[in-house]
Amino acid sequence: MTRVFLGALLVTAALTAAPPPPALSCHPCVVGEPCPPHAGCGGDSVDFRRGVVISVTTGANADATRWTLVGRPSRILLPPGLFLRGRIVCRGALCVGRRGRFGADVFLQQFLAQSRFHNGSGCQFEGPLDGTQPASYRCLDAQGRLDSEGPIEVTVRPRR
Repeated sequence: MTRVFLGALLVTAALTAAPPPPALSCHPCVVGEPCPPHAGCGGDSVDFRRGVVISVTTGANADATRWTLVGRPSRILLPPGLFLRGRIVCRGALCVGRRGRFGADVFLQQFLAQSRFHNGSGCQFEGPLDGTQPASYRCLDAQGRLDSEGPIEVTVRPRR
């Protein structure tokens, strides 16, 4: 009986939890892009609670492949991090799929995103959101074989 009560209490607390503290839902702005001020973030930042667009690019301008991840935080918040869910669109020569869904863990300015495209293929992206260290990607085809991998550039902006 005690276990059931404690389990119900934890589930209720998780579902009714307040949004994460501002410092955990912030991200430094990309230079040259508009960014609203957010209290407690130490300056301009992107508030993940309203939704975010993460652009991931690899390759030179003419041969660039771009993945665009548009998401919102999950209702279940797991402090001190944040879980984003949304859709992904890929454009370019290295795409294993064009449209799909993704989930991403964001923790201390780092992210790890897993995507699955409608054709069964998928990609994983990981690295810092602020561009201070290299980020990378790895894509598998529908049979689970490595299709492509390499370094990426990541930019973040608020969802409009």
